[in-house]
Amino acid sequence: MSFSDTKQFSGKQVSQWQMGKPLADPSLAIKLAIDPYNDDPAFPDYFAEFIKQPGLDKIDTLIIGSWGEAYEEDSSVAVNLLVQNNGLFPNLTSLFIGDLAMEEAEVSWIQQSDVSPIYAAFPKLETLQLRGGEGLSLGNLSHDRLQSLIIESGGLGKDVLEQSRLAQLPELTHLELWLGDENYGCDIGQDDLRAFFSHLSDQFPKLHYLGLRNYYLSDDLAAVIASVGAPKNIDTLDLSLGNLSDKGAEALLTSDKLSHLRILDLHHHYLSNDMMAKVTASDLAANINLADQEEGDEYDGEIERYIFVAE
Repeated sequence: MSFSDTKQFSGKQVSQWQMGKPLADPSLAIKLAIDPYNDDPAFPDYFAEFIKQPGLDKIDTLIIGSWGEAYEEDSSVAVNLLVQNNGLFPNLTSLFIGDLAMEEAEVSWIQQSDVSPIYAAFPKLETLQLRGGEGLSLGNLSHDRLQSLIIESGGLGKDVLEQSRLAQLPELTHLELWLGDENYGCDIGQDDLRAFFSHLSDQFPKLHYLGLRNYYLSDDLAAVIASVGAPKNIDTLDLSLGNLSDKGAEALLTSDKLSHLRILDLHHHYLSNDMMAKVTASDLAANINLADQEEGDEYDGEIERYIFVAE
């Protein structure tokens, strides 16, 4: 699976600005992107024309798509331009960096960068979404108003997981991390996951949605969660898009630390019919999503189970 163009972001329709044309309704989600296979214009030149448009102060939702050949040039070109011109966007509350479709770059090819200059530059930011884990750094993540952090990746490094764990985000309600596959950069193991959960409720007291999605070791993740439990303030636990098998589901069923959940999302899984019946009949959560039952592929006598998106 690969990503396609985003049609809606933060509840708004997306409108891509075209060079040489006036800015559309600034109340929409404004997307900035160039043709990655056309050198004219380069992203800095495109951006320079964009910031001449009237109405920038009314933009609260901004999307950064292709800034060039994103598998070679990292997102710092876009991050730096945004930060240098932050005064033109005083009301920015939602920002998405890396909205690239498959034709522009597979998710594992997207070269991200250190996005930490964003935090101080946009003090009203409430939603930050990033696509791509290669080269990504959150730095010292501290923000007084950020409510939603989403990182979509085919492979996330343990350093980014640790940076998110240590983040100072008192208003955070939604944390969604696509952990991915070892072949595309994920080096997160059980010890890293245990550390992540160690002070989760203290670190993010308002967190109610936790997504650890698209993980190639979903059974290990389930075992950790069964052992440490989900913090009581979390009512939605999203473990979807991974390769969860009966082994992982059995671990969840043995736990007595998850029954407070309102939603447990396991869709895109590899559970047997019998295990699905057991999970459905359990009191793991008030609502359990078991959609998208997958079947593994046999290869050299082993069953291969694939996550939703890796490359």
